[in-house]
Amino acid sequence: MYPDDLDQFTRGYIERLLSGCRLVEIDSDVEIYSIENYPAAAFWAVNTAWCISDPLYYWKYKQDGPLILFRSRKRSRDYLWHPITGEFRNSRNKRCCIQSFWKSHPTAQTIFDELNSAMNATKNCLK
Repeated sequence: MYPDDLDQFTRGYIERLLSGCRLVEIDSDVEIYSIENYPAAAFWAVNTAWCISDPLYYWKYKQDGPLILFRSRKRSRDYLWHPITGEFRNSRNKRCCIQSFWKSHPTAQTIFDELNSAMNATKNCLK
């Protein structure tokens, strides 16, 4: 799915990629990452229709709030969630029902609830 030949990437690019992808949760069912910079967004957008492969779109979303990547380990599928807009999209960039995703990935719902609570607490502190 992703490039096998890492020689095409510079050391600096790989360092930015690694520093820009924070692991939030991992279990047998799902991996959840927070995408923190553009190199990480571009990497995870490979072979998807996500607009975050374009730096302008990435920064538009990022300035409003976090981008969360859900990787279904059972089905080898990726989903992108932008909590501020409520967009939850599959790799074809089609909107998905997050409740359906939770039914087959209960860990993801727990993490979602925790992230939502943390974001709401941050908003209240900024008021």
